[in-house]
Amino acid sequence: MSAEKVKKPLSSYLCFCQEERETFKAQNPDAGMTDILKLMGEAWKDMPQAQRARYEAMAAADKARYTAELASSGANTQLNEWME
Repeated sequence: MSAEKVKKPLSSYLCFCQEERETFKAQNPDAGMTDILKLMGEAWKDMPQAQRARYEAMAAADKARYTAELASSGANTQLNEWME
């Protein structure tokens, strides 16, 4: 797998959006995507840290996946060779 094909990790906010988008769309069927995104942003901003922890754990797991895929892709080797 080449470095350009390694999918970047999602942030905790994007994990939340990915999981909750359909719920927000169902609750607001007449709202456009811009309005849905605003509602999700407000919900994220108002969310207690205890609830955010779940999405932060998902983001950490995705970052670990990304790091492992980068290491196996050889991207770090190319960077190290360039730096020398």
